[in-house]
Amino acid sequence: MPQPPDSSTFAPDIDVDDNRKYLAQLISVDEAPSQYRDKRKDAMMDTYKFNLWDVETGVAVIDNKTGEMFELWKITNDLTYDNAQSGKIAPGRELANALVGHRLTDDEVNAMLAAGWEKSLKGRRALADVEWVERSDGTQRLSLLRLRPYAKAKKPKPVAPPPPADDDDDED
Repeated sequence: MPQPPDSSTFAPDIDVDDNRKYLAQLISVDEAPSQYRDKRKDAMMDTYKFNLWDVETGVAVIDNKTGEMFELWKITNDLTYDNAQSGKIAPGRELANALVGHRLTDDEVNAMLAAGWEKSLKGRRALADVEWVERSDGTQRLSLLRLRPYAKAKKPKPVAPPPPADDDDDED
């Protein structure tokens, strides 16, 4: 029997203002055979799954239908190139750069691949820019525009209080 329209898990009920910044924490990377027309027969697609928190308030983005943390997905191909001459970089490598906090070298990427791509990135955080987009079927979907390295705001060092005022008006 068909499900009611509001039962779709692909249409979450979330409170996200796409003018705000969000902290994105990678919770998993799933790999599956690509469903697209790729030149490579062995092409795979990677699904990066993130939980989000409002940077200013620290409030987690919760799916109001389920009461659970919302998962923002970003699907990319499985390539990890970074061509310094052309400036082109694979989407998965861009995500990894932001999560690690710097532009990765090929040696670093190879080491991460050997150790396990997901294992190397899971739990890391980055600053996310998101946008609501309307799909061709009229539904709204939250889309990850970009990730940037996240650095915790450093607390300013306390300033020493000024010396007490000299209330001694007596001049001897």
